[in-house]
Amino acid sequence: MDKSQLRLRPGFIRGLFGVFVIISLIFVFLLRPRSGPGPANEWALNHCRWTIESWKSASTNSPNFNFFGLSQDNKQLSAIVVGFDLDSLIKTNFVWGSVSNREIVIVCRKEFSDVHKPGFWNSFFPNPAHAVAYSDGTTELISPEQFANLKLDGFVSLSYLATNSEFHIFK
Repeated sequence: MDKSQLRLRPGFIRGLFGVFVIISLIFVFLLRPRSGPGPANEWALNHCRWTIESWKSASTNSPNFNFFGLSQDNKQLSAIVVGFDLDSLIKTNFVWGSVSNREIVIVCRKEFSDVHKPGFWNSFFPNPAHAVAYSDGTTELISPEQFANLKLDGFVSLSYLATNSEFHIFK
């Protein structure tokens, strides 16, 4: 073998560089976060948080929550904020809890998948989830499996309550 056969040709180096660029672009495309229609899960969590905070401030000095004891404005605000857009279910009566004895009191039936689990192997695939609010005032996302296993006895649709005769603005 002589030295002329071992020398790399400029066309070979350009081709090798081109393959490297293409493979790099593929990895960048696969590993980038995919954008959805907007930060829907964050939006749903914020609406649940605002609603539970307004309920908590409206029923100060009482360990029990009663939706029907809220003012008309507070009921309508709850219906507007989490009722229609998020297809929410609420518990109309519950005991305010703490971190150790909390229960779900607002659950969004609408599933959003704009939160991605970062990682090499899942390539930032969407992570479907439902927003929930707890009786201690916290919120979080639960998986579709957790949502399917929820016992929804005692929950009422906020859109059903909003079309009730008590809510005059939604008729």
